[in-house]
Amino acid sequence: MDVLQMSLSAAVLIIAIVIIRGLSLHKLPKKTFLILWGVVVCRLLVPFSVPSRFSFFTGVDVLKRIFSGTAGMYDIGMSDLSFAEQQPSGVASGALGVSGLPTAFFSPVLIIWLAGMGASALFFIATYIRWLREFQTSLPAQNDFIDTWLREHPMRRHVQIRQCDKIQAPLTYGVFRPVVLLPKTTDWTDEARLRYILTHEYVHIKRFDALTKLLLASALCVHWFNPLVWVMYVLANRDIELSCDETVVRTHGETTRSAYAMTLIVMEEKKSKIAPLFNSFSKNAIEERITAIMKMKKVTALGVTAALLLVGGTLTAFATSAVNVNSGSALATATESGSWSGGLMEKEQEAQQRKAMAKAMKVYEPFGLTYDEKTGELFYQRTKVRDFYDEQAGVGQSMTDGSVDLYAAYKNGKLAGINKRSQAEFDRNTAEKEAVEKEIAEKRKELGVPDGADFSYEDDSISNMQSTADTVSTSDTEGGLVDLR
Repeated sequence: MDVLQMSLSAAVLIIAIVIIRGLSLHKLPKKTFLILWGVVVCRLLVPFSVPSRFSFFTGVDVLKRIFSGTAGMYDIGMSDLSFAEQQPSGVASGALGVSGLPTAFFSPVLIIWLAGMGASALFFIATYIRWLREFQTSLPAQNDFIDTWLREHPMRRHVQIRQCDKIQAPLTYGVFRPVVLLPKTTDWTDEARLRYILTHEYVHIKRFDALTKLLLASALCVHWFNPLVWVMYVLANRDIELSCDETVVRTHGETTRSAYAMTLIVMEEKKSKIAPLFNSFSKNAIEERITAIMKMKKVTALGVTAALLLVGGTLTAFATSAVNVNSGSALATATESGSWSGGLMEKEQEAQQRKAMAKAMKVYEPFGLTYDEKTGELFYQRTKVRDFYDEQAGVGQSMTDGSVDLYAAYKNGKLAGINKRSQAEFDRNTAEKEAVEKEIAEKRKELGVPDGADFSYEDDSISNMQSTADTVSTSDTEGGLVDLR
């Protein structure tokens, strides 16, 4: 999965979360949205996903296959977006292998993406360093209230509380040695307000929000070209603050909502420029924070259950990828078990797959290779083909019987003809197929699996052979077909 695939799939999840957030922001615990944004960050930074039959993308692919009237052997689903536009001429549409990737490593698009990522990272790094230098002029805050508060809130990490004349609102920075920075103008006589402020910053430290902001910034740098990732960055930062506000109110009691809201308003009046990687008590969207505080509800079992169901359902639907019946980008040549068309009968699905295969094989007809759509068999100069594979296009078929093994030949990147494998290669491939079939038969007998029943044996070499049954074989130019059927 490349960056574009990750970005597009995450964009769908972001849209879903934005809609859910707009409808239930004041009805669910704020941690719910932090969990959802965390999944988005994983989707943006982790280059793989878990396939699911209940995925949104699976549904899209099912509808696509039903309305297009073609099987999914060579369609590219939303979960497997690839460089289909860049495959060599003369290759069947949608049948991509490894060679379907761009051959020019430093393409203009790649250079633009790297430049944007570098500029974004430079902005965050430069801003962070600039503010750290400003904070070096801060001094430790030492008084009885601070000493008492630190004793009442012990942590494994050493927390410093300092004062700085460069800021007008409290903030927190640092992951392993966190620092709570207070303005020099802090009123030390207003202990109630100070407790709200320090509790808020304590929650930031306890939850490692500085690290969370770093991950959000990293995702933004990588996917700077996606406007929905910018939306995610802004809303996730807001929800970090909303969650902290919720925790503060629940810690001090819901009767303190008005007093805490007034503290936010005072801090907003003094607000200064906020660095993007620091947790600040005073953030933008102050109205949203105050509204959330005043509409805060008690946590109930029903609310927690609803939040869990919402998170689970959203992750299942939008954070997973479509089930891939094609085993990567290979072209399947026989009907697989299970219903991918969501209701089509097995015979209809097989007919659709053969129709798609016939379309994909049209490119090879000028070279004497033909496909019989009724029987699903390949013929080369009236001779039945056992194995055929086009390594560059990722297209092929492997049968249990036939008289020849073939492979596609290319010249200057274009399809030039169909070649036969030598008799030695054919015999070696035959021996290998028979050995594997014999071993599988022995395992079926050992496990008591009756003939004709589905059999999936996950063990060493057999698992690999069984999982690739009825799919495209792989090849190398010297050793013949590697797929042993």
